[in-house]
Amino acid sequence: MTLEPISPLMRDSLASFLDEMLARDGAHPPLEFARLNGYDGVEGYITFWRLLAEGPLPAGIVRTDTFVLLRDGRALGEVRVRHGLTPRLEIDGGTIGYGVRPSERGNGYATQMLRAALVRLNEIGIARALITVNVTNAPSLRVVEKNGAVVRDEVPADAGAVHRRFWIDTGGRA
Repeated sequence: MTLEPISPLMRDSLASFLDEMLARDGAHPPLEFARLNGYDGVEGYITFWRLLAEGPLPAGIVRTDTFVLLRDGRALGEVRVRHGLTPRLEIDGGTIGYGVRPSERGNGYATQMLRAALVRLNEIGIARALITVNVTNAPSLRVVEKNGAVVRDEVPADAGAVHRRFWIDTGGRA
């Protein structure tokens, strides 16, 4: 398995990944965010997330590196590493966001991706990551706890949800 920066070479694999995410979860927030910013379809999705990594950035959006976890060319998951926070990201999104293909959940991929994202943040000089998790998402709560998260607080989010916010130190990982 490899964790690679998002690329047009992943088009078919990402199309399959996004289709499965939408079929199982009914939504995929990173896809919706790309659409809201005028980037449609898998090509638009790739273009948008590469733009956020390379710039120039749209107003009010932080630099974000997107990596895709691949096994034999199949996208298993993706992780976003944000270089800063906005007031919105402090409630919903945090410094790192990740998602795993529904048919591959429960295999430890989110834990691996979060660990790799923490290393990346440390490399760019960010010592502490804010992670936000819906309190009803038990698997994701376990992922952040496995990576040394410390509960900061709980805050109301959209549509009546409550998010638990965690701090995670980015140092001391390899």
